[in-house]
Amino acid sequence: MAAASEPATDEGVLSIYKAARRIKRRESTLYNALRSVADDAAFVAEIAALWPALPLVANLRCGLWYTQPRTLAATCYFKSTDGHAGNWGFSTARLNLHLALLAGERGGCIIVDSTRRGKRFPDSMSKTIPIWCCVLNRAIQRHRLRAINQVSCCTKRECGKVLRFIKLG
Repeated sequence: MAAASEPATDEGVLSIYKAARRIKRRESTLYNALRSVADDAAFVAEIAALWPALPLVANLRCGLWYTQPRTLAATCYFKSTDGHAGNWGFSTARLNLHLALLAGERGGCIIVDSTRRGKRFPDSMSKTIPIWCCVLNRAIQRHRLRAINQVSCCTKRECGKVLRFIKLG
């Protein structure tokens, strides 16, 4: 006979749906959640050790859970909703210019963020950060092109060659 806490079908056997819900409830304990964070933090430490020259940066949305404060070079703030479907604009409220400077000085950086279970990659990593990189790179390119156009030490012909070189590179 089935226990009162274990609902059963007429035949005394759990349905697949009820069995799956019971397993999910067992897996959703506080211990398992904390264990998952600890395992992910160990993975972040392992990756950071493989590239010690690259600064470790935690996204303030979820990345701080997975890093030791003493290992962080900086924090950043990328909101995943900035990259959600149809919302591909650049957020001027979250410029993260300090991150661009840090990555430029050190040759890159490792950004730590997380996502909910079932998703392979955080939206911040797959959408928001690539949009941010694209906007900053284009802004830098436009600034450099303007600077080249304003230099009076080269002829128009030479400026044209430099501009073609930059566009090809």
